[in-house]
Amino acid sequence: MKKSDLKRNGSRFGPIAAGRSSGFTLVELLIVIAIVAVLAALSFMVVTKTKSTARSAVCASNIRQVGMAMLEYAYDNQNKLPPMDGKSPKTGKPAGIWPNV
Repeated sequence: MKKSDLKRNGSRFGPIAAGRSSGFTLVELLIVIAIVAVLAALSFMVVTKTKSTARSAVCASNIRQVGMAMLEYAYDNQNKLPPMDGKSPKTGKPAGIWPNV
């Protein structure tokens, strides 16, 4: 194809049809929008599942830490676990963080 043909026809792929622009048609545009919407929906589901998995991991870690704290308490207190009612096993009074305050 010669340079003069490009100037005359408007494109190196051939002449532009009379009355038709070289832009996208409405159908092509709607198809692209539909594909983008489907991809966005799929990525949203993946992100939601990932957040749920992360929350489960945090919860499992917190439960493990509470268990380790109870074992440390038992180790320091003659293999006795913390009381369920919140009272001190020695005095019978409510146990606080700072019992002398």
